[in-house]
Amino acid sequence: MKKLWIFLAFCCISCSKTDLPHIVSEDLPLTRAVPTIEFDWEDCDYMPTPPGQSAIPSPWVGSGSIASEFGMEITNDRYRKDGWTLVYNTFEATAPGPLVNPYFILYNKYRGLLRIYLYLTTQFVTTSQSLQDGLSVVSPCQTSLLRFLEQPIVDVTQKGPSYYTEVHISTETGPSPAAANKWYMFQYELEYDPALSTLSNNQIQLSWFVNYMQVSELKLTGLIDGTIKGTVGGTIGDGGSDNIVDHFASTGKLAGTAALAGIGMNFLNKNKTNDRGGNKLGISESVFRSIEGGVSKALSNAFKDLPGAVMDLFSSIFGFGSGNQPMLVDLRFRAHLSMEGEITSKGSFPSMPVSFWVPGTNIATNSPGYIPMYNKSLGIVGFNSLGTLPTIKTHADIHQYIEKDPYDGSERPYNAIYLDFPAYDYSNYLIINPEVKNIADVAVSQQLFIDGRPLTKLNHYYLGEFGRPMFGSINYPDNPYPNLIVQFKIVVTPKNGDNPSIIIKSIKLKEDRDETWHDVVYIDEF
Repeated sequence: MKKLWIFLAFCCISCSKTDLPHIVSEDLPLTRAVPTIEFDWEDCDYMPTPPGQSAIPSPWVGSGSIASEFGMEITNDRYRKDGWTLVYNTFEATAPGPLVNPYFILYNKYRGLLRIYLYLTTQFVTTSQSLQDGLSVVSPCQTSLLRFLEQPIVDVTQKGPSYYTEVHISTETGPSPAAANKWYMFQYELEYDPALSTLSNNQIQLSWFVNYMQVSELKLTGLIDGTIKGTVGGTIGDGGSDNIVDHFASTGKLAGTAALAGIGMNFLNKNKTNDRGGNKLGISESVFRSIEGGVSKALSNAFKDLPGAVMDLFSSIFGFGSGNQPMLVDLRFRAHLSMEGEITSKGSFPSMPVSFWVPGTNIATNSPGYIPMYNKSLGIVGFNSLGTLPTIKTHADIHQYIEKDPYDGSERPYNAIYLDFPAYDYSNYLIINPEVKNIADVAVSQQLFIDGRPLTKLNHYYLGEFGRPMFGSINYPDNPYPNLIVQFKIVVTPKNGDNPSIIIKSIKLKEDRDETWHDVVYIDEF
């Protein structure tokens, strides 16, 4: 008997997992590698549930639906013909017991969007003014998968966060945001990272959670004033150990950037209070007018004027919803704001956090837990050359104008300074997901932006006016020298004739400035 134990110990030490015989007791259930079960998520009346459990209506209509929160545009944006496919699903009619807080996850192959639909079954009562959701990468390996969530203007020298969280603020009257028997939807835009295809499932997971909190006094300040029914996004720490709610509780203040997910013209019209830019969202009138005017013009012209029409949007996604009507499904603009107050209560949604395998990685067929139904690389586009910003050479031209007074003929000279630079093709900094190329035609166009304002010409930008030039050097205007940004318009047209999508992305540029003085041009103006 002693020899037998020595032999077994030797086998366990020297053999790999795959070399060992697969011995399973007949009394133990096979629970590994759970397949994701397909169901009619497009138009089902009720979700698949086991016998004895109360019927759960679909997210699209009925009690607890997402329609009142997101409107019909986003509610109807769920069909396969628009690029949506099922990734994970925990709803199951043959489950051995009642489902507890089930969810399913859809992914859009043409937009790079991950949407999680959660139905809360746990009965609990709490006062909640705000919800917080977060997505984190659980891995020792760095990835840019979540970088689009953090950066409206992408800095290619930064790999991206491993932990991202948003706070959803609601001040409308009605049921508390945290309630049972209700659907919740959360949306995340993912960046394509080719390195993920080399990782195995035991090297990386995605973890997702939802919290609730009540704030005694809620005040948003910054470029956006008032309260915004949207999200305050921000990354707290790189390791994922910090929590945005804990940070808020200790400081009483939290800074973030503005984002609106899942909006269209109906959303804007519903929240508009007057023609001057007044709105229920709490966005400043000037920002709302810019968004409303740009989005309306862009959508009415079927994307013809994008990205220039929506000048304040550094990152956004446009798609066609049901009935071929264009809509804005994700919007991120640079508007810093902060929350102030005191948290009186906070807590986690039941069964949180939830972790799952990352599609597109090497997931073993016998891995524990749910296996994704869609197991291909996520994201539409990524950026290469980590550690090196794209460089653009610039120089300044000073134009001297002579303005004549129409009454007495007197002349007043003044100068205008323009920033000039050659046109470059920055598309080589983009990496298109090959899985997208297999199913769609991807066209990339670009237009240079400076500090968020579009150019009057591709390579000629007006900086401002000032007095007579100092010969031998350039007398710059008082305003700060602007930052250079290149903005891409990426058109994804499915090869099977499905509806197209447009993705707008902006990246920072590095400037190589020529300080020498250039042309002086005299022009008479009357």
